[in-house]
Amino acid sequence: MTHDIIAELDGDLFDAPRTASLCHCVSADFRMGAGIAKQFRARFGNQEALLAQRCGIGDVAVLADGHRFVFYLVTKERYFHKPGYDAMQSTLLRLRDMALERGVAHLAMPRLGCGLDRLAWPRVRDMIATAFDGSGISISVYNGRKP
Repeated sequence: MTHDIIAELDGDLFDAPRTASLCHCVSADFRMGAGIAKQFRARFGNQEALLAQRCGIGDVAVLADGHRFVFYLVTKERYFHKPGYDAMQSTLLRLRDMALERGVAHLAMPRLGCGLDRLAWPRVRDMIATAFDGSGISISVYNGRKP
């Protein structure tokens, strides 16, 4: 499996270029009270607008942020649940389709589902590479700041 479209970077996701659309995983209740989701809530807010999109597992909610988009990948029902790989797979395919519909050329993300949600990064990375293969969308994965 080729990972040519995925660049793994050390650094803060929120330092990604403004030309990159952002994405991360959330629960359908959009609580976003911990981890990187809490930072997304603080920066972009609009929980009411996200809830109004009535997303379930496998869906993607979206907000516009200037000339880019912020995608919220719904991988579980409640904030205290853990997602499975099937939910991650369907959500990634939906993300790809929505990004293509909006003309997104570059997505920046954390290691999706691999922080508090405890999915295995090598498997999720393979899923991302498969979902976005041939899409023309480049992916930057931010691993956080190294000490």
